[in-house]
Amino acid sequence: MSLTNRVSLFFLTALVLVLAGFSTALYFLADHHLRSRADHRLETALQTLAAAIEVHPGDVEWEPLERHITMGDDPAPDQLRWSVHDLNGKLLDCSPNLEKPGEGAEPTTGLGWRVLTRRIRAGSFAAEPLGDGTTPRPGPLLRDFPSGEMPGAVHLPHDRTYHGDGVVLTVAVADAPVAAELRHLMLAMAGISTVIWLTAAFWGRLLCRRALAPITKMAASARSVRRTATDGPLLEVAPSRDELEDLGRAFNELLADLRLSLERQHRFTGGCFSPVADAADRNAGVRRSGSPAGAVAGRVPAGAECRSAARGTATADHRVTVVPRPCRVGLPPPRRRDD
Repeated sequence: MSLTNRVSLFFLTALVLVLAGFSTALYFLADHHLRSRADHRLETALQTLAAAIEVHPGDVEWEPLERHITMGDDPAPDQLRWSVHDLNGKLLDCSPNLEKPGEGAEPTTGLGWRVLTRRIRAGSFAAEPLGDGTTPRPGPLLRDFPSGEMPGAVHLPHDRTYHGDGVVLTVAVADAPVAAELRHLMLAMAGISTVIWLTAAFWGRLLCRRALAPITKMAASARSVRRTATDGPLLEVAPSRDELEDLGRAFNELLADLRLSLERQHRFTGGCFSPVADAADRNAGVRRSGSPAGAVAGRVPAGAECRSAARGTATADHRVTVVPRPCRVGLPPPRRRDD
């Protein structure tokens, strides 16, 4: 794998982790915000219902004809629903969109609701939580009441005025709109993250190639230097004013020192073999003479040929080849020994 691919892979992997972390954090923040907003709507709606109730020391009064509540007229799925029961669970009143659900509305027995329930007793103006539910709960709309007292199952009269010991107020909002917004947000974040990642992959690869171009040029120069190690140009160093330029200059200094060392070695080797070349020239003159007289004429002693032959001859490339030759100088005849 090339250096460009490795750098690009590292960068894209880090970008994927960053985008995934950002999208996840944004999703949970949006979920918390939307549910907090829904809870705030429920608290506000409950206060509106409580303000429509007259609380006396001995009883409470619910008079919807005198205090008309417009909340809940819209049957849209994202609108609030509310109901009023007495302390025994009998249905007293409910919102029009709960009595006649619109098309696509969440069923009251379904789990896709966020419900807030409070109880108001005679002599107490503060709304009390019903059971342990101090915060809105998810689940069915009217799970705390008998099934026979569900909106739509009971025919409510036109005059729904009530006087009694207390009432139970229930407000709810469907979870489906919140879930739909979160789903749309998740799809949007996935699409945006994909576009960002692909754009970064394209431009990041181009930037990596441009940033690593000096290394590519130095590698090509190094291949040409390898073919001409003792001479020729040095590495091509781009004036980038960074670590890559320092690396190229350091390599060029090292290469210059290496060439200087090789040149000194060649000079030393040539100086050592120059006497051998002179001896080879003298031996060539002896062989051209062909006799001791020729040797004298060539100003070479008669026994020089034998000594030179014994030492050897030097070739043109400064290598010494030992070639033993028989001595051709005439010897005196042996003396006869008198018996």
